[in-house]
Amino acid sequence: MMRTAMAAAAAETTPTGGVSAARRRHPRRRTATFLLEGLAALILLLGVLNFYARTAAVMPYTGVEWARSSDGVRAVRVESGSPADRAGLRSSDVLLALNGQGDATVREVTDAPWRLIPDESLVYTVGRMGRVLEVRLSPVWREVGSSLYAYMPFVGLFFLASGVLVMYRLGPDAMTLRYFFMAMAAFAFFVFSHTGESGGLALLFSTLDLAGRLLFPAFLLHLTLSFPAGIPVGRRLGLLIYLPMAIMAAVNLWLGPLGGVLDLEDPVSAMERMGTLELLLTSVYLTVSFLILAIRSTRATVPSARRQLRWCAWGVGAGALPFVLFYLIPQGLKVETPAMADVSMLPLVILPLAFSTAILRYRLADLDLFVKHGVTALIMALFSLALFLAMNLALRSTLGLPGINRRVFTVLAAVAVFLLYPHLRRVVGEGVDRAFYLGHYDYRRTLQQFAGELNSERELLPLMVKFHERIRRTLPVSYSVLLLPEENGGVRILDTFCPLDQAKDEDLIPDGHPLLLQLKTADSVYLDHGQREALPGRAQRLGLQDFFPMRVKGRLVAVLAVAPKDAEEEMNSEDNQLLITLAAHAASAIEGARLYEENLARIREVGQLKDYNESIVESSRVGILVLDQEQRIRGWNRAMEDLFTHDRQDVRQRPVADFFPMEFVALLDGVPPGGRRMERFPLPGPGHSPRLFNLALAEMRGPGGGLVVTFDEVTEQVRMAQQLVQSERLAAVGLLASGVAHEINTPLTGIASYAQMLLEDCSPDDESREYLERIRTQSWRASHIANSLLNFSRGSGDSFHRVDLNAIVNETLALFGPQLKGHHIKIEVAPADGKALVRGHQGQLQQVILNLLLNARDAMPEGGEIQIRAAREGDWVVLQVADTGEGIPSENLDRIYDPFFTTKGSGRGTGLGLSVTYGIIKDHKGTLTVNSHPGEGSTFSVHLPAWNEAREKQVSA
Repeated sequence: MMRTAMAAAAAETTPTGGVSAARRRHPRRRTATFLLEGLAALILLLGVLNFYARTAAVMPYTGVEWARSSDGVRAVRVESGSPADRAGLRSSDVLLALNGQGDATVREVTDAPWRLIPDESLVYTVGRMGRVLEVRLSPVWREVGSSLYAYMPFVGLFFLASGVLVMYRLGPDAMTLRYFFMAMAAFAFFVFSHTGESGGLALLFSTLDLAGRLLFPAFLLHLTLSFPAGIPVGRRLGLLIYLPMAIMAAVNLWLGPLGGVLDLEDPVSAMERMGTLELLLTSVYLTVSFLILAIRSTRATVPSARRQLRWCAWGVGAGALPFVLFYLIPQGLKVETPAMADVSMLPLVILPLAFSTAILRYRLADLDLFVKHGVTALIMALFSLALFLAMNLALRSTLGLPGINRRVFTVLAAVAVFLLYPHLRRVVGEGVDRAFYLGHYDYRRTLQQFAGELNSERELLPLMVKFHERIRRTLPVSYSVLLLPEENGGVRILDTFCPLDQAKDEDLIPDGHPLLLQLKTADSVYLDHGQREALPGRAQRLGLQDFFPMRVKGRLVAVLAVAPKDAEEEMNSEDNQLLITLAAHAASAIEGARLYEENLARIREVGQLKDYNESIVESSRVGILVLDQEQRIRGWNRAMEDLFTHDRQDVRQRPVADFFPMEFVALLDGVPPGGRRMERFPLPGPGHSPRLFNLALAEMRGPGGGLVVTFDEVTEQVRMAQQLVQSERLAAVGLLASGVAHEINTPLTGIASYAQMLLEDCSPDDESREYLERIRTQSWRASHIANSLLNFSRGSGDSFHRVDLNAIVNETLALFGPQLKGHHIKIEVAPADGKALVRGHQGQLQQVILNLLLNARDAMPEGGEIQIRAAREGDWVVLQVADTGEGIPSENLDRIYDPFFTTKGSGRGTGLGLSVTYGIIKDHKGTLTVNSHPGEGSTFSVHLPAWNEAREKQVSA
């Protein structure tokens, strides 16, 4: 039941102590709040009208007071120097007629000056010692308000504003309603006053003035008796509060509106006595309110209520008591008003500020701080003024030469005070601190230094060392430890000699232990001898006696436990309070250290995860490019460095267009949410050699956004795939060519044999001999073509042996030389250093070189240059044949190795040259590649395995 009620109260109450927004939004409460605020607005409007009427109006001043007597209306008082005195009126004069009319009443005589306009006069016919005199009196018109009248509405406005604010923030409940109506009465008390005029509005102002004067002290006393819980005040106590004021209200009504004052022999004295009684009663109410608040603030057990009462006690004491002592009491007792009576009104604004702050629970714990700062500021002001006057006087007395303006000394004194102010502020502040904290001053200095040390330490164990060392050095403590909460609800002992990772079961105080139940609500817990014996394990052996919970925002983060040097002596209240304060300071530091260590662990975990991810990215053979939203390079991995030969530091934060062609940059625009893939996208490599990549583009999630692009180079795979297709195609053609060659060779052999036989029988001068020789020559040529087809379709690996590629090149050039006559072709040869030994067939390699040279010649019908280069590159011997001819169109590059494919004219080739060459190179376990651009010539590169003696011996074995 209790927990449920507390939860409901917490749900209804805001952190500042007010009601929740849900309660304020309740329709009835909202309507009530609206009506009360409307009432406040109406009172404010009337106050403004009264203030304007009071400041704008002038009242007639005669200096004579009339009263009823047995002789009629008699002058009971004539002020010296007043208009009545100057006109000749004297005390005890009996009024016979006013302006020629007799039988005038006191009210008519009193109201007569108000009916005049400026410069008009009154004619009094009076009897004095048996004589009849006529006196002409001209009233003096003067303003109604006093010098401080403009400040009093300011105080009232403060009250009204604070009441409306409290009502708006908390809604209409018992406490806020009492404060709201007290604030309304205070507004009437300080704002409304009699304007001296007659009429309905003036009567309303007078009524509100009377209500404020009587209700404000009563409402204030009622509020203090029920504060801060808003408990109802009993009937007897309520009667005691309001009965005096009710009697005062009834008497005032009888004297004023009902005209009772006119029936008195001395109405002036009666009104003065009523005023005196009212002032003294107000003083009593304000003083009693202060005493009640002060006494209850010392007896309150709930910390928040104690702070609220202290706020209000200080507010009434500092705001109202000076007004009572220096203004209300002297005015009520008709004694000489002190010189500072008007100044005593200035602190009145503290009263509404204190009450509204206490009700709203705003910074309740800072009361001492505010008071200390206020006292410091006041002393500083007095000291600065005294120092200024002293220095000004000293300068005038020592440097007071004729002709020197006194303002010079004033300026010099002000400058000196300004320069000395920081030092004076430090001295005064230290003195005020000593006066406020008394014996605690040295403790507090230690505490402030210690708090700074705690805040500068981030690791838990070093912080604990400092914490325990300072406690043992400052207080009579033999041992101190920390108890840290466990997940199961208990607490475990932690000290510098027993870290958590070495803790044992005996270090645990289990959940449900009576000590833990007390620590949930208490600021400190003291265990006597019997209770200490009930502690488990090491807590008992250490003699832990005093326990101080360390909370952060109401959550228990640790418990400070100490063992005093004298186990039978309880710690005094000062040491106990100091440890409570130390625990409060250390709680935040320990929680910060714990969170710091958790953050370090998380940072290490994130760092390890980051390193792991980076290692995956770095070890990937796929290039990874990261771009921001402006297409600037944020980074790339090691594979990108190898692919494009740029260090990552050189490309970071540079536009991607600086390193990639515009065709690639165009792909980066408008990437769909699902990403984009491109197969075999060409990009230039080192030396502008084209390479093919499979690209994947995806949007990068996270801060900043951007793109991630992966580069998977497939140049070699595409080349191998093309070679595989080419090989399969050539294999199919080879099978066909083999069959065709066998079938052709048989009739060709017969044709050649018969032609040879006919030639042997034919005479040299026979006309048919020429034809027979042509038949024989063409049959041999056809047979050579058929043999070429056979060589293309079958390998000849069994005839391979070690050959020198340099020598084969020289022999082939010797045979090729006659073919170049008349073609204007220049040949340059760059042989390999030493011998370029390979495993191969000399005749077939000669055919390869010859075919390449013939193709180069045919590609340069107008002449040109052929370069032949041979070199050893690792386990390979490379032969390159380059020409400056027409080049090969890109659309023909994939077909140049096809049998019978040729771009030469009719009768200039069979289309078998490169096909046979490709087959020979393949049979030699080598590769044949071409790099050609139209108009720039072609370069054929032959890679053959270099001769390896050890490998050949192993194969032979």
